[in-house]
Amino acid sequence: NQRSKVFSIITICSIFFIGMASVMLFAASPLQANPSAAPSKVLLGLETRDKIFAIDFRDKDHGVAIGDVGFIISTKDGGSTWTRYKDKKIGFEPLFDVCLVGAKSGWIVGKRGVILHTNDGGVTWEKQKSGTQNDLMTVKFINDKQGTAAGSYGTILQTNDGGVTWKPFTMNWEKDLKVVMEKNGLASPHLYDLSFANDKQGWIVGENGVVLLTGDGGQSWSLSQGGLLPPLFSIAFKSQSEAVAVGLNGYAVSTQDGKTWKKVDLGTKDNLFRIRMNKQYGFIVGEFGTVLTTLDGGKTWKARLEPDRETMIGIWMPDGSKEAVIAGAKTIRKLSVDEK
Repeated sequence: NQRSKVFSIITICSIFFIGMASVMLFAASPLQANPSAAPSKVLLGLETRDKIFAIDFRDKDHGVAIGDVGFIISTKDGGSTWTRYKDKKIGFEPLFDVCLVGAKSGWIVGKRGVILHTNDGGVTWEKQKSGTQNDLMTVKFINDKQGTAAGSYGTILQTNDGGVTWKPFTMNWEKDLKVVMEKNGLASPHLYDLSFANDKQGWIVGENGVVLLTGDGGQSWSLSQGGLLPPLFSIAFKSQSEAVAVGLNGYAVSTQDGKTWKKVDLGTKDNLFRIRMNKQYGFIVGEFGTVLTTLDGGKTWKARLEPDRETMIGIWMPDGSKEAVIAGAKTIRKLSVDEK
């Protein structure tokens, strides 16, 4: 059904092998290559069957990229060289998101409730007990103790002790999404991405255009938007109250107060999988090599296509920088915001 097709897309395992069914479902890219755009610099090109799903850095030099079948690689020189982490104890489940905090801490989440943790800067990774078998698609920590993970079937987990214990937060979806439940007979929407503006305010986005809001650092969540809407795959804040979220077939919404949302036309029908913003600068990436950049905090977006048309899913932006490190299926590359 439509729901399983959408979830199959964002779980990434099938995203990079778009077959005829997907071609029929999704519109072709209307974007054109921008000859004035600054060329990307490829930092890594995989020649294996592995696939990259997400990337994060703790500073300009130290980063981790993760992906399919327990794939973990790290860099200590800003991406010039990468080292594969190999330890059978972590298993072979697909890994969907990574969050690095401070000088030593980090968390990775993945399929069937997998949570991995490092407290030595990524030298070793150990499993934590999530208490769920649902896929975990996203994880964010606001310090080395307090974090949130979210994923399939409305799963939301929260920890205040660095992941020693994870506690579920249960939404009343039958009440919050009553119209959706009545029309489609769905239970709980899949949740795909989360973002914090500070140590209190944060958002989660997902299926049915769902946007959840927290004002207490992830201890509790309430519905800000949701209904008979396209799924949202990613969200980024540009201030404590302003955010932009993107999703299926170019669907995008923005907020000026953190509570009410307005549809935004980004000029594309491509699936948009990740957005990250750094005050006035920002990047959106998606299928078919789609890249959108902003210099004015999201008021306007400039489109370009990467020549190899590789689908991209991960973004890391350092504070105060016009550059971002982008993860695709088989590459890690560095891009700059287009200024021309």
